[in-house]
Amino acid sequence: MSLRSALLALISGGPITGYDAVKHFHSSVGHLWHAPDSQIYPELRRMQAEGLLDAKAVPWGTKQSTKTQYSLTDAGRAALREWQETPLRYSPERDHAHLIAAYFEYGTLESARARLEEHIAFFTEARRSAERQANDIQDRSSASLLRRFEVIDRSDWDRSAAFKRFAYEGKIARADAEIAWARRGLRLLDALAAEEAEHPEALPGRNGLRPASPQHPSLPRSAPGCCAGVTAQHPGAERGRDGCCGEAGRRPLRPGTSDWWRSRRRLRGKTGRQGPRSRRRIQQAHPTAGRRRAGRRPRCPRCCGTSPGRPARALPGTAGSGPRPC
Repeated sequence: MSLRSALLALISGGPITGYDAVKHFHSSVGHLWHAPDSQIYPELRRMQAEGLLDAKAVPWGTKQSTKTQYSLTDAGRAALREWQETPLRYSPERDHAHLIAAYFEYGTLESARARLEEHIAFFTEARRSAERQANDIQDRSSASLLRRFEVIDRSDWDRSAAFKRFAYEGKIARADAEIAWARRGLRLLDALAAEEAEHPEALPGRNGLRPASPQHPSLPRSAPGCCAGVTAQHPGAERGRDGCCGEAGRRPLRPGTSDWWRSRRRLRGKTGRQGPRSRRRIQQAHPTAGRRRAGRRPRCPRCCGTSPGRPARALPGTAGSGPRPC
């Protein structure tokens, strides 16, 4: 279905001006196929240029003004019949609500609950609107249906109304299914919250759905195979690019070892320049290094006095004795 097909179906109910087409579109066909006003007017002119619609000027107002009234041509009726014979072409699925629900574990229980409640509110309003249209069709009080009755045989009234009610009943059934799905999700969140309250030792961290780190059950997990915030508890652990230690609990890196040099190169980056941020990260990764003194790089006061990233050298006052081992 396209906007063109929706407009052909609308105008098949009788001649209509552009303004009235927009008004009736939003109150009837628009519940099944949304389109803004900025698309409807240009499409009407294109359909007229292609011979699907006939346009004539009709009086409007009291100052001899006119407006354009559109009606179907034989080519337009043929296009309607061809549209009914064309097999449906379903577009690839793009379901934001179900996509975000598939990855609720990256949020909190509260955020997941908020998304599901928004889903319920949206489809509750959609169901109310579709039910209102279906009732108007059933009561024969729909303005669009009454306008259509003026141009079709009386013997076709019941059939035309039945098809339109059937379409809106499909909207109601779809809304009911989505609301029921979201309510099942709320019950799932309640069950998870109860389980976490029953087993507080396995509580996840900032994301309320992730399991705790297997190495540190009391710490939250920030990514698969990694735990967040372990640097404060394990200052000697090597920090990765994302600010989290990939191997929590490992022994502090000994200056001068191959692991230490690899960590040093990663912290300094490609340029090898050491800025304030790099110094802070180095001191967090190597707590044995002393604080920075004016104009000098941080040194280790308890060992050889080696600055991270520089070869070992003798301490002041120990010339010729060589550097002391760490």
